[in-house]
Amino acid sequence: MGELHVTEEIGLPMISAASDFHHDMIKDLVDRAVKTGRQFQSTQTGWVHYHPNGDSTHSHQAIPLYENALFILSLFRSRLVQQVQEAKCLLNQMLHFQSPSTHFNSGNFPVWMHQYPEAGDYANGLKMSAPLIHMLAQFGGVIGHELKSALECSLTRLLEYFLAIDQSQLNYVLKIRLNAALIALGKLLKKEQWIQEGESKMSPLALEETCIYSSSQLAELMVSLQLMDPHLETSFGKSLKAFVQQIWHRTTCSYAGPVLKERQDGFEPQFNLLDLILGYNQGLFSKRIESASITHLQGALVFPPHLFSLEKAFPFVIEGKYGPHSWLSLQTETTAISLMDWNSVEGPTEKYITPLRILWGSSILTHSLIAFGRIGTQVSCLTASSTHLELVYTLDAHFAKEERDLQEEIHLYFDASPQTQVTLNGLKGTVFALNDSLEILTEGKKTHSLKFELIEGDGDFIGHLALGNRPSQQRSVKTELQAYDWHVFLRAARRSSQCAIKLSIFL
Repeated sequence: MGELHVTEEIGLPMISAASDFHHDMIKDLVDRAVKTGRQFQSTQTGWVHYHPNGDSTHSHQAIPLYENALFILSLFRSRLVQQVQEAKCLLNQMLHFQSPSTHFNSGNFPVWMHQYPEAGDYANGLKMSAPLIHMLAQFGGVIGHELKSALECSLTRLLEYFLAIDQSQLNYVLKIRLNAALIALGKLLKKEQWIQEGESKMSPLALEETCIYSSSQLAELMVSLQLMDPHLETSFGKSLKAFVQQIWHRTTCSYAGPVLKERQDGFEPQFNLLDLILGYNQGLFSKRIESASITHLQGALVFPPHLFSLEKAFPFVIEGKYGPHSWLSLQTETTAISLMDWNSVEGPTEKYITPLRILWGSSILTHSLIAFGRIGTQVSCLTASSTHLELVYTLDAHFAKEERDLQEEIHLYFDASPQTQVTLNGLKGTVFALNDSLEILTEGKKTHSLKFELIEGDGDFIGHLALGNRPSQQRSVKTELQAYDWHVFLRAARRSSQCAIKLSIFL
Protein backbone atom coordinates (compact mmCIF):
# COMPACT_ATOMS: atom_id res chain seq x y z
CA MET A 1 0.00 0.00 0.00
CA GLY A 2 1.45 3.36 -1.03
CA GLU A 3 1.60 6.47 1.11
CA LEU A 4 -1.64 8.39 1.47
CA HIS A 5 -1.65 12.04 0.44
CA VAL A 6 -4.69 13.32 2.33
CA THR A 7 -4.73 16.90 3.48
CA GLU A 8 -7.96 16.93 5.46
CA GLU A 9 -7.54 16.53 9.23
CA ILE A 10 -10.06 15.71 11.89
CA GLY A 11 -10.25 17.40 15.26
CA LEU A 12 -8.44 15.01 17.57
CA PRO A 13 -7.25 16.29 20.95
CA MET A 14 -3.52 16.45 21.62
CA ILE A 15 -2.28 15.19 25.01
CA SER A 16 -0.98 18.67 25.83
CA ALA A 17 0.28 21.80 24.14
CA ALA A 18 3.87 21.91 22.94
CA SER A 19 5.98 24.49 21.15
CA ASP A 20 5.75 24.57 17.37
CA PHE A 21 9.31 23.24 17.21
CA HIS A 22 8.59 20.23 19.42
CA HIS A 23 5.23 19.74 17.72
CA ASP A 24 7.12 19.38 14.44
CA MET A 25 9.44 16.82 16.07
CA ILE A 26 6.44 14.80 17.23
CA LYS A 27 4.98 14.99 13.74
CA ASP A 28 8.29 13.76 12.35
CA LEU A 29 8.24 10.76 14.71
CA VAL A 30 4.65 9.91 13.78
CA ASP A 31 5.37 10.30 10.06
CA ARG A 32 8.39 7.99 10.37
CA ALA A 33 6.25 5.44 12.22
CA VAL A 34 3.58 5.51 9.51
CA LYS A 35 6.19 5.31 6.74
CA THR A 36 7.87 2.36 8.44
CA GLY A 37 4.55 0.59 8.84
CA ARG A 38 3.85 1.11 5.15
CA GLN A 39 7.22 -0.43 4.27
CA PHE A 40 6.30 -3.63 6.11
CA GLN A 41 2.59 -3.60 5.29
CA SER A 42 1.21 -6.30 3.00
CA THR A 43 -1.01 -5.17 0.14
CA GLN A 44 -2.85 -8.50 0.45
CA THR A 45 -3.58 -8.52 4.21
CA GLY A 46 -3.21 -4.88 5.24
CA TRP A 47 -1.12 -6.00 8.23
CA VAL A 48 2.47 -5.24 9.10
CA HIS A 49 4.50 -8.39 8.37
CA TYR A 50 7.80 -8.61 10.23
CA HIS A 51 10.10 -11.07 11.94
CA PRO A 52 13.45 -10.08 13.51
CA ASN A 53 15.12 -13.06 11.85
CA GLY A 54 13.44 -12.51 8.50
CA ASP A 55 15.59 -12.36 5.37
CA SER A 56 15.42 -8.85 3.91
CA THR A 57 15.44 -10.33 0.41
CA HIS A 58 12.19 -12.23 1.03
CA SER A 59 8.77 -11.05 2.17
CA HIS A 60 8.10 -11.48 5.87
CA GLN A 61 5.38 -14.01 6.60
CA ALA A 62 4.82 -13.44 10.33
CA ILE A 63 2.31 -10.85 11.61
CA PRO A 64 3.33 -9.44 15.03
CA LEU A 65 0.51 -8.05 17.15
CA TYR A 66 2.60 -5.44 19.01
CA GLU A 67 4.14 -3.86 15.92
CA ASN A 68 0.68 -3.72 14.34
CA ALA A 69 -0.72 -2.01 17.46
CA LEU A 70 2.04 0.62 17.14
CA PHE A 71 1.24 1.07 13.45
CA ILE A 72 -2.45 1.54 14.25
CA LEU A 73 -1.60 4.13 16.91
CA SER A 74 0.61 6.01 14.44
CA LEU A 75 -2.24 6.06 11.90
CA PHE A 76 -4.54 7.56 14.54
CA ARG A 77 -1.91 10.13 15.50
CA SER A 78 -1.46 11.22 11.88
CA ARG A 79 -4.89 12.91 12.25
CA LEU A 80 -5.65 12.31 8.57
CA VAL A 81 -9.19 11.13 7.83
CA GLN A 82 -8.34 8.24 5.54
CA GLN A 83 -5.59 6.95 7.83
CA VAL A 84 -7.80 7.24 10.92
CA GLN A 85 -10.48 5.20 9.14
CA GLU A 86 -7.86 2.60 8.24
CA ALA A 87 -6.71 2.52 11.88
CA LYS A 88 -10.28 1.90 13.08
CA CYS A 89 -10.67 -1.00 10.65
CA LEU A 90 -7.35 -2.60 11.67
CA LEU A 91 -8.03 -2.11 15.39
CA ASN A 92 -11.45 -3.76 15.09
CA GLN A 93 -9.86 -6.77 13.37
CA MET A 94 -6.92 -7.00 15.77
CA LEU A 95 -9.12 -7.19 18.87
CA HIS A 96 -10.53 -10.48 17.53
CA PHE A 97 -7.10 -12.06 18.01
CA GLN A 98 -7.20 -11.67 21.78
CA SER A 99 -7.23 -15.11 23.39
CA PRO A 100 -10.90 -16.11 23.89
CA SER A 101 -12.64 -16.63 27.23
CA THR A 102 -12.63 -20.41 26.69
CA HIS A 103 -8.81 -20.54 26.56
CA PHE A 104 -6.56 -20.82 29.62
CA ASN A 105 -4.69 -17.68 28.45
CA SER A 106 -7.97 -15.81 28.11
CA GLY A 107 -7.41 -12.08 27.73
CA ASN A 108 -3.77 -12.11 26.63
CA PHE A 109 -2.57 -11.39 23.09
CA PRO A 110 -0.30 -13.74 21.13
CA VAL A 111 3.07 -12.51 19.89
CA TRP A 112 2.28 -13.63 16.34
CA MET A 113 -1.15 -13.73 14.75
CA HIS A 114 -0.68 -17.32 13.57
CA GLN A 115 -0.25 -18.44 17.22
CA TYR A 116 -3.86 -17.55 18.07
CA PRO A 117 -5.41 -18.62 20.43
CA GLU A 118 -2.14 -19.51 22.20
CA ALA A 119 -0.98 -16.43 24.13
CA GLY A 120 1.40 -17.27 26.96
CA ASP A 121 3.96 -14.48 26.51
CA TYR A 122 3.66 -12.03 29.42
CA ALA A 123 5.98 -9.39 28.00
CA ASN A 124 4.09 -9.06 24.73
CA GLY A 125 0.71 -8.77 26.42
CA LEU A 126 1.86 -6.02 28.76
CA LYS A 127 3.64 -4.17 25.96
CA MET A 128 0.32 -4.21 24.06
CA SER A 129 -1.34 -2.34 26.92
CA ALA A 130 0.49 0.94 26.19
CA PRO A 131 -0.64 1.58 22.59
CA LEU A 132 -4.13 0.30 23.37
CA ILE A 133 -4.51 2.61 26.39
CA HIS A 134 -3.29 5.57 24.33
CA MET A 135 -5.85 4.75 21.64
CA LEU A 136 -8.63 4.69 24.20
CA ALA A 137 -7.48 7.81 26.04
CA GLN A 138 -6.74 9.96 23.00
CA PHE A 139 -9.12 8.68 20.35
CA GLY A 140 -12.00 7.09 22.26
CA GLY A 141 -14.19 10.02 21.29
CA VAL A 142 -13.79 9.56 17.53
CA ILE A 143 -13.65 5.79 16.99
CA GLY A 144 -17.36 5.26 17.56
CA HIS A 145 -19.30 3.83 20.50
CA GLU A 146 -19.14 0.19 19.36
CA LEU A 147 -15.38 0.11 18.78
CA LYS A 148 -14.73 2.11 21.95
CA SER A 149 -16.73 -0.42 23.99
CA ALA A 150 -14.84 -3.29 22.34
CA LEU A 151 -11.50 -1.62 23.17
CA GLU A 152 -12.56 -1.01 26.79
CA CYS A 153 -13.62 -4.65 27.10
CA SER A 154 -10.35 -5.83 25.50
CA LEU A 155 -8.18 -3.81 27.88
CA THR A 156 -10.26 -4.94 30.87
CA ARG A 157 -9.80 -8.60 29.91
CA LEU A 158 -6.08 -8.05 29.32
CA LEU A 159 -5.44 -6.59 32.76
CA GLU A 160 -7.73 -9.12 34.47
CA TYR A 161 -5.58 -11.84 32.94
CA PHE A 162 -2.44 -10.38 34.53
CA LEU A 163 -4.16 -9.80 37.87
CA ALA A 164 -5.00 -13.50 37.96
CA ILE A 165 -1.48 -14.85 37.31
CA ASP A 166 1.37 -15.25 39.76
CA GLN A 167 2.93 -11.79 39.40
CA SER A 168 6.23 -12.95 40.88
CA GLN A 169 6.88 -14.34 37.39
CA LEU A 170 7.01 -10.78 36.02
CA ASN A 171 10.32 -8.94 35.92
CA TYR A 172 10.72 -5.44 37.31
CA VAL A 173 9.90 -3.59 34.08
CA LEU A 174 6.77 -5.67 33.47
CA LYS A 175 5.55 -5.09 37.03
CA ILE A 176 5.88 -1.36 36.48
CA ARG A 177 3.97 -1.62 33.19
CA LEU A 178 1.17 -3.63 34.81
CA ASN A 179 0.72 -1.26 37.76
CA ALA A 180 0.91 1.85 35.57
CA ALA A 181 -1.67 0.33 33.22
CA LEU A 182 -3.95 -0.47 36.18
CA ILE A 183 -3.80 3.13 37.34
CA ALA A 184 -4.26 4.59 33.85
CA LEU A 185 -7.15 2.32 32.84
CA GLY A 186 -8.66 2.58 36.30
CA LYS A 187 -8.92 6.34 35.79
CA LEU A 188 -10.35 5.98 32.29
CA LEU A 189 -12.97 3.40 33.34
CA LYS A 190 -13.50 4.79 36.85
CA LYS A 191 -12.30 1.57 38.51
CA GLU A 192 -11.14 2.88 41.89
CA GLN A 193 -10.03 -0.57 43.03
CA TRP A 194 -7.57 -0.82 40.13
CA ILE A 195 -6.19 2.62 40.88
CA GLN A 196 -5.62 1.72 44.52
CA GLU A 197 -4.06 -1.66 43.68
CA GLY A 198 -1.73 -0.14 41.11
CA GLU A 199 -0.61 2.62 43.45
CA SER A 200 -0.07 0.28 46.40
CA LYS A 201 2.08 -2.07 44.33
CA MET A 202 3.99 0.73 42.62
CA SER A 203 5.36 2.31 45.81
CA PRO A 204 7.60 -0.55 46.98
CA LEU A 205 8.86 -1.05 43.42
CA ALA A 206 10.01 2.56 43.29
CA LEU A 207 11.90 2.10 46.55
CA GLU A 208 13.33 -1.23 45.45
CA GLU A 209 14.85 0.03 42.22
CA THR A 210 14.54 3.44 40.59
CA CYS A 211 16.41 2.76 37.36
CA ILE A 212 17.25 0.00 34.91
CA TYR A 213 20.75 -0.14 33.45
CA SER A 214 19.70 -0.67 29.85
CA SER A 215 18.68 2.01 27.37
CA SER A 216 15.85 -0.08 25.91
CA GLN A 217 14.45 -0.95 29.35
CA LEU A 218 14.76 2.67 30.49
CA ALA A 219 12.62 3.64 27.51
CA GLU A 220 10.03 0.99 28.40
CA LEU A 221 10.01 2.32 31.96
CA MET A 222 9.38 5.88 30.76
CA VAL A 223 6.55 4.73 28.46
CA SER A 224 4.96 2.85 31.37
CA LEU A 225 5.14 5.78 33.78
CA GLN A 226 3.70 8.16 31.20
CA LEU A 227 0.52 6.10 31.10
CA MET A 228 -0.28 7.17 34.68
CA ASP A 229 1.99 10.22 35.10
CA PRO A 230 2.41 12.09 31.77
CA HIS A 231 4.73 14.76 33.21
CA LEU A 232 6.75 12.35 35.41
CA GLU A 233 5.85 14.37 38.51
CA THR A 234 5.49 11.55 41.05
CA SER A 235 8.48 10.76 43.26
CA PHE A 236 9.21 7.75 41.07
CA GLY A 237 8.95 9.89 37.92
CA LYS A 238 11.24 12.55 39.37
CA SER A 239 13.84 9.93 40.33
CA LEU A 240 13.72 8.52 36.82
CA LYS A 241 14.13 11.97 35.26
CA ALA A 242 17.09 12.72 37.52
CA PHE A 243 18.80 9.48 36.49
CA VAL A 244 18.09 9.91 32.79
CA GLN A 245 19.48 13.45 32.85
CA GLN A 246 22.80 12.02 34.04
CA ILE A 247 23.19 9.06 31.66
CA TRP A 248 22.32 10.92 28.43
CA HIS A 249 25.27 12.45 26.57
CA ARG A 250 23.93 15.50 24.76
CA THR A 251 26.83 15.95 22.34
CA THR A 252 26.51 12.49 20.79
CA CYS A 253 22.79 12.11 21.60
CA SER A 254 23.59 8.76 23.19
CA TYR A 255 22.96 6.64 26.27
CA ALA A 256 26.09 6.78 28.44
CA GLY A 257 25.19 4.59 31.40
CA PRO A 258 26.49 1.08 32.24
CA VAL A 259 26.80 -1.03 29.11
CA LEU A 260 24.87 -4.21 29.78
CA LYS A 261 22.61 -4.69 26.78
CA GLU A 262 23.66 -2.09 24.22
CA ARG A 263 23.89 -3.06 20.58
CA GLN A 264 25.82 -1.78 17.58
CA ASP A 265 24.40 -1.09 14.13
CA GLY A 266 27.16 -0.74 11.56
CA PHE A 267 29.64 1.94 12.61
CA GLU A 268 27.42 3.45 15.33
CA PRO A 269 25.42 2.46 18.41
CA GLN A 270 22.04 1.04 17.44
CA PHE A 271 19.25 3.52 18.14
CA ASN A 272 16.16 2.51 20.07
CA LEU A 273 13.11 4.09 21.69
CA LEU A 274 15.21 5.96 24.27
CA ASP A 275 16.96 7.83 21.45
CA LEU A 276 13.55 8.94 20.15
CA ILE A 277 12.24 9.99 23.58
CA LEU A 278 15.34 11.86 24.74
CA GLY A 279 16.12 13.24 21.29
CA TYR A 280 12.67 14.82 21.42
CA ASN A 281 13.34 16.17 24.91
CA GLN A 282 16.73 17.56 23.89
CA GLY A 283 15.32 19.06 20.72
CA LEU A 284 17.88 17.19 18.61
CA PHE A 285 17.76 13.74 17.05
CA SER A 286 20.96 11.93 16.18
CA LYS A 287 21.49 11.37 12.49
CA ARG A 288 21.52 7.61 13.04
CA ILE A 289 17.73 7.59 13.55
CA GLU A 290 17.44 8.36 9.83
CA SER A 291 18.34 4.75 9.05
CA ALA A 292 15.45 2.47 8.09
CA SER A 293 14.38 0.37 11.06
CA ILE A 294 11.27 -1.27 12.50
CA THR A 295 12.16 0.68 15.68
CA HIS A 296 10.54 3.78 14.16
CA LEU A 297 7.13 2.25 14.88
CA GLN A 298 7.86 2.89 18.57
CA GLY A 299 7.94 6.62 17.84
CA ALA A 300 4.15 6.43 18.11
CA LEU A 301 4.67 6.13 21.90
CA VAL A 302 6.44 9.49 22.28
CA PHE A 303 4.12 12.25 23.50
CA PRO A 304 4.68 15.95 24.32
CA PRO A 305 4.43 15.62 28.12
CA HIS A 306 7.77 13.83 28.14
CA LEU A 307 9.45 17.26 27.86
CA PHE A 308 11.99 17.93 30.62
CA SER A 309 15.40 19.50 30.74
CA LEU A 310 18.48 17.45 29.89
CA GLU A 311 20.86 20.30 30.68
CA LYS A 312 23.68 19.45 33.08
CA ALA A 313 27.01 21.27 33.21
CA PHE A 314 30.07 19.36 31.95
CA PRO A 315 32.16 17.69 33.22
CA PHE A 316 30.42 15.40 35.70
CA VAL A 317 30.65 11.90 37.13
CA ILE A 318 27.94 9.61 38.45
CA GLU A 319 28.51 6.31 40.22
CA GLY A 320 26.39 3.32 41.12
CA LYS A 321 26.21 -0.42 41.70
CA TYR A 322 25.02 -3.24 39.47
CA GLY A 323 24.73 -6.14 41.90
CA PRO A 324 28.26 -6.49 43.36
CA HIS A 325 29.83 -4.50 40.52
CA SER A 326 30.70 -0.80 40.83
CA TRP A 327 30.23 1.43 37.80
CA LEU A 328 30.74 5.06 36.88
CA SER A 329 29.82 7.31 33.99
CA LEU A 330 32.12 10.25 33.28
CA GLN A 331 31.02 12.88 30.78
CA THR A 332 32.72 15.85 29.20
CA GLU A 333 31.38 17.93 26.33
CA THR A 334 33.28 15.80 23.79
CA THR A 335 33.42 12.36 25.45
CA ALA A 336 31.30 9.93 27.47
CA ILE A 337 33.03 7.12 29.38
CA SER A 338 31.25 4.14 30.95
CA LEU A 339 33.29 1.95 33.31
CA MET A 340 32.39 -1.11 35.34
CA ASP A 341 34.54 -3.17 37.69
CA TRP A 342 33.95 -6.83 36.94
CA ASN A 343 35.48 -8.72 39.83
CA SER A 344 33.46 -11.91 39.52
CA VAL A 345 35.52 -15.03 38.85
CA GLU A 346 33.07 -15.95 36.10
CA GLY A 347 33.84 -12.77 34.18
CA PRO A 348 31.35 -11.02 31.87
CA THR A 349 29.92 -13.97 29.94
CA GLU A 350 27.02 -12.12 28.28
CA LYS A 351 28.21 -10.83 24.92
CA TYR A 352 26.63 -7.41 25.44
CA ILE A 353 28.19 -6.70 28.85
CA THR A 354 31.07 -4.28 28.37
CA PRO A 355 33.24 -3.13 31.32
CA LEU A 356 34.49 -0.15 29.26
CA ARG A 357 32.86 1.96 26.56
CA ILE A 358 33.99 5.35 25.30
CA LEU A 359 31.79 7.53 23.07
CA TRP A 360 32.95 10.56 21.13
CA GLY A 361 32.02 12.49 18.02
CA SER A 362 28.69 14.25 17.51
CA SER A 363 25.03 13.70 16.73
CA ILE A 364 26.07 13.41 13.07
CA LEU A 365 28.44 10.48 13.64
CA THR A 366 29.04 8.81 16.99
CA HIS A 367 32.27 6.88 17.46
CA SER A 368 32.76 4.22 20.12
CA LEU A 369 35.42 2.02 21.69
CA ILE A 370 34.72 -1.00 23.87
CA ALA A 371 37.11 -3.23 25.81
CA PHE A 372 36.69 -6.53 27.66
CA GLY A 373 38.60 -9.67 28.64
CA ARG A 374 37.88 -13.30 27.89
CA ILE A 375 35.72 -15.36 30.24
CA GLY A 376 37.38 -15.63 33.64
CA THR A 377 39.14 -12.27 33.40
CA GLN A 378 38.55 -9.80 36.21
CA VAL A 379 38.50 -6.09 35.36
CA SER A 380 39.08 -3.19 37.75
CA CYS A 381 39.62 0.53 37.29
CA LEU A 382 42.72 2.23 38.74
CA THR A 383 42.28 5.72 37.30
CA ALA A 384 39.39 7.49 35.62
CA SER A 385 39.57 11.11 34.54
CA SER A 386 38.59 13.13 31.50
CA THR A 387 42.12 12.73 30.09
CA HIS A 388 43.39 9.36 31.34
CA LEU A 389 42.03 5.88 32.08
CA GLU A 390 43.82 2.92 33.65
CA LEU A 391 42.24 -0.52 33.78
CA VAL A 392 43.76 -3.70 35.22
CA TYR A 393 42.90 -7.06 33.70
CA THR A 394 43.63 -9.93 36.07
CA LEU A 395 43.84 -12.88 33.72
CA ASP A 396 42.21 -16.24 34.26
CA ALA A 397 44.62 -18.57 36.09
CA HIS A 398 44.03 -21.25 33.46
CA PHE A 399 46.25 -20.72 30.41
CA ALA A 400 45.09 -22.79 27.43
CA LYS A 401 48.33 -23.27 25.53
CA GLU A 402 46.76 -25.50 22.88
CA GLU A 403 43.58 -23.45 22.35
CA ARG A 404 44.35 -20.38 20.27
CA ASP A 405 41.00 -18.65 20.91
CA LEU A 406 41.57 -18.84 24.66
CA GLN A 407 45.01 -17.31 24.24
CA GLU A 408 43.31 -14.04 23.25
CA GLU A 409 43.21 -12.44 26.68
CA ILE A 410 41.97 -8.87 26.07
CA HIS A 411 39.79 -7.49 23.27
CA LEU A 412 39.13 -3.93 22.13
CA TYR A 413 36.88 -2.82 19.29
CA PHE A 414 36.46 0.67 17.85
CA ASP A 415 34.56 1.73 14.78
CA ALA A 416 36.27 1.50 11.40
CA SER A 417 34.25 4.33 9.84
CA PRO A 418 35.95 6.30 7.03
CA GLN A 419 36.64 9.09 9.56
CA THR A 420 38.67 6.74 11.81
CA GLN A 421 42.28 5.65 11.30
CA VAL A 422 44.73 3.77 13.50
CA THR A 423 48.54 3.74 13.74
CA LEU A 424 51.09 1.78 15.79
CA ASN A 425 53.89 3.99 17.14
CA GLY A 426 52.88 6.51 14.50
CA LEU A 427 53.13 4.03 11.59
CA LYS A 428 50.84 1.63 9.78
CA GLY A 429 50.98 -1.92 11.12
CA THR A 430 49.10 -4.98 12.29
CA VAL A 431 51.29 -6.41 15.09
CA PHE A 432 52.54 -4.69 18.24
CA ALA A 433 54.25 -5.50 21.54
CA LEU A 434 53.63 -4.55 25.14
CA ASN A 435 54.39 -0.88 25.87
CA ASP A 436 53.91 0.08 22.20
CA SER A 437 51.61 3.00 21.49
CA LEU A 438 48.40 2.46 19.51
CA GLU A 439 46.89 5.72 18.30
CA ILE A 440 43.31 6.33 17.12
CA LEU A 441 42.81 9.27 14.78
CA THR A 442 39.40 10.79 14.13
CA GLU A 443 39.13 13.01 11.05
CA GLY A 444 42.93 13.20 10.95
CA LYS A 445 43.40 14.23 14.60
CA LYS A 446 44.70 11.91 17.34
CA THR A 447 41.89 11.41 19.81
CA HIS A 448 43.07 8.36 21.79
CA SER A 449 46.35 6.67 22.62
CA LEU A 450 46.46 3.15 24.12
CA LYS A 451 49.20 1.12 25.79
CA PHE A 452 49.32 -2.38 27.35
CA GLU A 453 51.77 -3.15 30.19
CA LEU A 454 52.49 -6.35 32.13
CA ILE A 455 52.31 -5.39 35.83
CA GLU A 456 52.16 -8.82 37.46
CA GLY A 457 53.49 -12.25 36.48
CA ASP A 458 55.58 -13.28 33.51
CA GLY A 459 54.83 -14.01 29.87
CA ASP A 460 55.19 -13.28 26.17
CA PHE A 461 52.34 -11.29 24.69
CA ILE A 462 51.65 -10.26 21.10
CA GLY A 463 49.18 -7.56 20.10
CA HIS A 464 47.20 -7.82 16.88
CA LEU A 465 45.22 -5.27 14.88
CA ALA A 466 42.68 -6.44 12.30
CA LEU A 467 39.28 -5.58 10.87
CA GLY A 468 36.34 -7.37 12.46
CA ASN A 469 32.99 -6.92 14.21
CA ARG A 470 32.24 -6.53 17.90
CA PRO A 471 30.00 -9.21 19.50
CA SER A 472 27.07 -6.79 19.80
CA GLN A 473 27.02 -5.99 16.06
CA GLN A 474 23.46 -6.32 14.70
CA ARG A 475 24.14 -5.97 10.99
CA SER A 476 24.00 -9.16 8.92
CA VAL A 477 27.77 -9.33 8.68
CA LYS A 478 27.76 -12.90 7.40
CA THR A 479 25.69 -11.95 4.37
CA GLU A 480 27.11 -8.46 3.90
CA LEU A 481 30.72 -9.64 4.34
CA GLN A 482 31.67 -6.29 5.83
CA ALA A 483 33.75 -5.39 8.87
CA TYR A 484 32.57 -2.34 10.82
CA ASP A 485 35.27 -2.31 13.52
CA TRP A 486 38.96 -2.35 14.15
CA HIS A 487 39.66 -5.30 16.43
CA VAL A 488 42.61 -5.06 18.80
CA PHE A 489 43.45 -8.15 20.83
CA LEU A 490 46.31 -9.21 23.06
CA ARG A 491 47.40 -12.84 22.70
CA ALA A 492 49.56 -14.76 25.17
CA ALA A 493 52.15 -17.07 23.60
CA ARG A 494 53.35 -18.02 27.09
CA ARG A 495 52.48 -16.77 30.54
CA SER A 496 52.39 -17.61 34.23
CA SER A 497 49.11 -18.54 35.89
CA GLN A 498 49.12 -15.32 37.92
CA CYS A 499 49.18 -12.46 35.43
CA ALA A 500 47.83 -8.90 35.26
CA ILE A 501 47.83 -6.44 32.35
CA LYS A 502 47.34 -2.70 32.69
CA LEU A 503 45.58 -0.90 29.85
CA SER A 504 46.24 2.85 29.76
CA ILE A 505 44.09 5.08 27.54
CA PHE A 506 44.97 8.73 27.03
CA LEU A 507 42.18 10.93 25.70
